[in-house]
Amino acid sequence: MPSVGWDVDGTEVRAMDTRMPVRPSGARPVTTRATGAGTALRAARVMSAIVAVLMATSAAGGLWITGLYRDPPSLVAAFRGYDLVALAVAPVLAVVLVASRRGSARIELLWLGILAYAVYNYAFYVFGAAFNAFFLIHAALFALALFAFVLALANLDVAGRVAVAARTRRFVPWIGGLLVLAAVIGVFWAYSSLRFAVTGEPVQTLPVVLPDAGLHLAYALDLSVLVPSYLLTAILLWRRVAWGYVLATALLAAGVAHQLAYLSAMAFQWRAGVPGSRAFDAMEPPIALAYLVATVVLLRAVPRARAAAPDPRT
Repeated sequence: MPSVGWDVDGTEVRAMDTRMPVRPSGARPVTTRATGAGTALRAARVMSAIVAVLMATSAAGGLWITGLYRDPPSLVAAFRGYDLVALAVAPVLAVVLVASRRGSARIELLWLGILAYAVYNYAFYVFGAAFNAFFLIHAALFALALFAFVLALANLDVAGRVAVAARTRRFVPWIGGLLVLAAVIGVFWAYSSLRFAVTGEPVQTLPVVLPDAGLHLAYALDLSVLVPSYLLTAILLWRRVAWGYVLATALLAAGVAHQLAYLSAMAFQWRAGVPGSRAFDAMEPPIALAYLVATVVLLRAVPRARAAAPDPRT
């Protein structure tokens, strides 16, 4: 039985004998955070399991159901490229969910990264695709991944092993610098947007060929979500705040999947003969490799969970 605490005149008192706690006279019960955290994490795991199933279903449908996407050819090819990566990520998420029940902080950080990838990825399907037969699946994927990410992030044991890694590791500055470099894309997007506002010149395109609506959505998501997240996380990381360590790991892990999705989408567009497409962009693999190295370094720095200690929140 877990220990029970009471607040007496502003002081918390915990019963020493957990088998038969004695409540002091006039004391009020105190609700421990562990119970609420455990419930929230269980809910996040259930939602994440549904995400894994729906992700595999959505990706398989996009790859093999002819005519599912009712968009311009460039966007159809891009979605199919994204689907190929999502089909590979779905089983990884399932494995991570099973492993996360052992209470490993490393696995939980990787879990957050996969959910962050799913939120960003399926925002394009929900807000950037024409209405199709899988609309409800895409909407459910986006919503479930978002809510699972928030619940998991809010109830992660940041005060434990993650905080130790954030305070003691000397590699934090260069990883923060990597996040700032990733945020530089916002400068190009902002400049391109201002130039369009003043001169009417078309905005800068992406390695993946997108119609105007898709390009608008990519600019909007990058400038309003990714760039601020990178900058805030870099600042927190440099200040050795544990939350910065958590967000950096999640963002970089998600970034690996995003870069692979870009490469896959480019290949699909080139194979489909989309005008202006190219089979490969030499800049994308180094970026993906840098994200991967940083993610591995961050994950390895977190002390291992003791095998004999089960997760008290599940």
